[in-house]
Amino acid sequence: MQVNVTGRKVSIGKKLQAHIVERLQHTATKFFDSPIEAMVTLTKDGPLVRADCQVHAGHGISLQTHAEESEPYGAFDRAAERLEKRLRRHKRRTKSRHTISHREPGAELPAQVFSGGAAEEESEAND
Repeated sequence: MQVNVTGRKVSIGKKLQAHIVERLQHTATKFFDSPIEAMVTLTKDGPLVRADCQVHAGHGISLQTHAEESEPYGAFDRAAERLEKRLRRHKRRTKSRHTISHREPGAELPAQVFSGGAAEEESEAND
């Protein structure tokens, strides 16, 4: 997975970049086999740092989150938690719920037979 990390008015060190790449790769591969790309932008807004995360996990699957904190690590971690929550919900929604019930092979339900014979028996009894 390709991860792009950019900073606006914020210097991104090697440790922060390694933390971001590791966390996004772990989170995205947890829910998808081969995610395509992820982008993280850290922006300084006054006293707060805003982290915008976007993950392109597959064809037509693109999820975005953002968070604001006073520290870059905290802002990214909070946005990553929200991203993980969205990925988990998306995976749960797309999961197939049409499973075959697991019954024992010999334990079949008894069949109920409905026929029009009851009405015929009543008419014969009335004659």
